[in-house]
Amino acid sequence: KPFRRLSDDQKFWIGFAGLCLLTTFLIHNPWWRTSGEQVYKVDDVARESITAPSDLTCTDEPETDRLKLEAKESVKPIFRYEPNKPDQAVQQFLSSWEKLQRHGNDNTAKLANSDAKAESHWTGAGGPEVGKVLAARSFSRNETQAVQDAIKESSEGYIYADSDQEHFQKDVFVFDRAKPNQQLTVSMPESNWTPLSAAREKLRTRIEAIKSLSPKEMDAFYTAAESLIEPSVSFDSVATEKARESKADDIKPITVSLKRGETVVKEGDKI
Repeated sequence: KPFRRLSDDQKFWIGFAGLCLLTTFLIHNPWWRTSGEQVYKVDDVARESITAPSDLTCTDEPETDRLKLEAKESVKPIFRYEPNKPDQAVQQFLSSWEKLQRHGNDNTAKLANSDAKAESHWTGAGGPEVGKVLAARSFSRNETQAVQDAIKESSEGYIYADSDQEHFQKDVFVFDRAKPNQQLTVSMPESNWTPLSAAREKLRTRIEAIKSLSPKEMDAFYTAAESLIEPSVSFDSVATEKARESKADDIKPITVSLKRGETVVKEGDKI
């Protein structure tokens, strides 16, 4: 009924527009086109030459990911160096030792009657057993100085935790905490640095070289000082990962561009 009120020209143009829409739909209908197109998979052989139907640009994601991975792997592991570790170790030992001397070693007679007092004032490693041995007699200045020297010498240099060895590469970056603006590249750290286990073994050897100490006293001093020998270089996982991500972000996506009519693959070539 609505069409009865339209003029012949209006009916013509409405019909013409409908015909155009229908024709457009039929031409671009994907269900009509599928049967005539060649469908390929990777490693198929092209049955005919294929050209780009228009100007095309796409991202080569596998190549981009490969370059980003290479960029990450090119960043050397970052380690932090604390040069004052030897002095810290000696000071910690002296702090416990002096407290023991003030409260637990006033005189030998008093200690003989009250071992508990000596034990309670030893604040270092080893607990009451070590405190009891170290407070049992008055050690000479040469003996205590020899222990301090053993602690300091065993703490010197680049000492790393044995577990950090897995992060070593041929070269590593080292940042000195005392000089944060300076960066040092160290080659072959595994050969030039000392593992913590070896540093503590050096401490034991140095203490055992103090001939005036009894075996029991040697063990007590070693137990008291062993935990003071700490790594002076440590792997900075956060800084390393941040540097690697920054390096990867510098890699721009690799793109592939084709002009209209340009050959994508020739007949007989592998996809």
